[in-house]
Amino acid sequence: MKNIVLITDVDFWHEGAGHRMRIAALVKFISRHVNLFVIYFGKQADSFLIKFVQNFSFQIEHFEIKGNSLTKSQNIQIRKYVIDNKIEVAIIEYIYLTITLEILPPEIIYILDAHDIASDRASSFRKFNYRDTGFEMSRKTESQIFDLYDYILLMSKSDVNTVRKICKSTIPIFCPHPARSKSRRLRKRVLNIGFIGSEYVPNYDAVKYFVNECWPSINKENKITFSIYGNVTKTLKNVTIPKGVRLVGFVDNLEDIYKEIDIMVNPVRFGAGVKIKNIETLANGIPLVTTTHGATGLEEVAGDAFLVGNSTHEFCNHIKALVSSHFLRVRIGNLAFNFANSLTPEKCFESLLKIIIACN
Repeated sequence: MKNIVLITDVDFWHEGAGHRMRIAALVKFISRHVNLFVIYFGKQADSFLIKFVQNFSFQIEHFEIKGNSLTKSQNIQIRKYVIDNKIEVAIIEYIYLTITLEILPPEIIYILDAHDIASDRASSFRKFNYRDTGFEMSRKTESQIFDLYDYILLMSKSDVNTVRKICKSTIPIFCPHPARSKSRRLRKRVLNIGFIGSEYVPNYDAVKYFVNECWPSINKENKITFSIYGNVTKTLKNVTIPKGVRLVGFVDNLEDIYKEIDIMVNPVRFGAGVKIKNIETLANGIPLVTTTHGATGLEEVAGDAFLVGNSTHEFCNHIKALVSSHFLRVRIGNLAFNFANSLTPEKCFESLLKIIIACN
């Protein structure tokens, strides 16, 4: 079996947010096919990590970063760790950890798990007068960094096409996100519309927009609740919460959320990449209403497995149609589930596995 190292500063074993779920899915899959080693730039193990390692066999080594760089001693330790374990492929989680390439042996295969295109995200933020507080960079800088890698792992075909255009030698790998499908029986009557989100700025914007622009019309005609789940609720302190809106906050088990939800909304207007929460909603057979931006990477089933609304009028009308028709909810829910059920880990990560197996 190949010896692979995954380098990250994300505590992926806490699977609440989309980026954690993506890395967790990758770890679960490749740990079954390779000897996986994880270098984690964070705090020491907690009970969740211990359980995760037991369920999905891999080794993990911790290096706690102070500031934005590693110490000379840590550099030596990491290089030695990689050499001693005869690592053949390194998967780097997110472009900002490209700094680790400087200390790794040059003969191994380097793969960047980019998740999305950072320059696209920064541009999208600016259009809505927000500043991307993550890692902003120009298209030129991003393409230069991409070319340091042998391969770039991406979740949408549009991002794959972008990398093909801006990179000289790096090869993009299309690996959509695998879904954890669970069929559900939808209630006859809609009681609860839901939104799930972290403190990420596009989630705050989406909730604020929905509450201010969409909810008054929906709530006027229907006796239902709009429930907001996740740490996005922490960002809503200065937002007036109208009648019928419930701030639930973080929930340990996503299953508890999907049991309550009749319709999921994701009126996200900007950002970048595939929205993992949308895939999870489809996988649970729950009717989803999102935007064209929210449909990124899922365009082939837009309008069938979920509904797309870009104006307030369109968005509200889709929700009202779903509220009034159990038949429509069941039809869309079934199409959503069937699509998501085809997104198996084997299918999604097949291209990556072939590259890993072929490397010398």
